[in-house]
Amino acid sequence: MRLRSLFLALLVATPAVAEEALSAARRFEARQDPEGAIAVLERRLIAAPGDAGAQLKLGQLYESIRSEKAARVYYATVARNDAAPASLKRVALDRLRIIDRSKP
Repeated sequence: MRLRSLFLALLVATPAVAEEALSAARRFEARQDPEGAIAVLERRLIAAPGDAGAQLKLGQLYESIRSEKAARVYYATVARNDAAPASLKRVALDRLRIIDRSKP
């Protein structure tokens, strides 16, 4: 737990590039630690609030832990982000449609 805290503090303290944050999140995810991946990416968004890749990945991670409400927020943010690549917007919109269809 201390190692995670130190790593997360380092990620916030240094100007990390998006790929580094996504890579770190993938490592947490590979260790069956979606909460660790979420923490890394949420901290990434503190430094770069418009990072559509991090936002999309957060949506996917929240969806994977069945937190559709949080996933929806991140997907909608990507869909509205004018600077987001069209490919990421398409994925976000597709996921929003799937979440909406799964509602009872």
